[in-house]
Amino acid sequence: MTKVVDLKRLNVPQLAQQNAHLQGTLPQEEFSRLRLGLELDASDADLTNMATKAGKPSGAGPAKSGLVHWSMEFFESELPPLVATPNHAIASPNVPPLSQLLTRELPSVVLNASARVDLVCQRCLGPMEETLDVQRQFYWVMNEDTAMALDEAMEEDVLVSSSAFDGQALIEDELIMSLPLVPMHETCLVALPQQLGLSTEEELLSIRPNPFAVLSGLKVKKS
Repeated sequence: MTKVVDLKRLNVPQLAQQNAHLQGTLPQEEFSRLRLGLELDASDADLTNMATKAGKPSGAGPAKSGLVHWSMEFFESELPPLVATPNHAIASPNVPPLSQLLTRELPSVVLNASARVDLVCQRCLGPMEETLDVQRQFYWVMNEDTAMALDEAMEEDVLVSSSAFDGQALIEDELIMSLPLVPMHETCLVALPQQLGLSTEEELLSIRPNPFAVLSGLKVKKS
């Protein structure tokens, strides 16, 4: 069913019991951290310097406005087969026995999100468009200890259940994680550094990864 709810205050257990299906579209301006990552990519001073050497405009500047399309399908489900034994599953008094975790139905959601964003190709310095596509499944558990115990034992992500969960922040987190580490055209339509007489070392130094994408690489998660 389709419900009108506050995306920033989702009652996870209730939505899962109702098998709720939520969907919508939001302007990218409402995702401030994602927009910041796009603006940092476009305003990198090194890109401006390289563009000057190339005799071409850098294309830097605030990324154009776009939309974020999203949907969430809530349901209750048992945990999938674990790939390892949960850490601290027995040692922590706040973590239920493994037999209970594997047979109990827990709130779960399948998140889909997409956005068309403007980036700067780090090879030719020209503007490029990238479609960010996210499809992830999450399980909610009762407390942080249980989530940490299961984190490395599951391919799916585990979150702490709440009656006021910020779904918009979750969408933004996943879109940021899907940003390319080093944006590049498959085929550049302008002169490349090699064609401009730059050395391989200069070319490599000119390539700057998106700072938010670098941070995403530090997250110990299964994609």
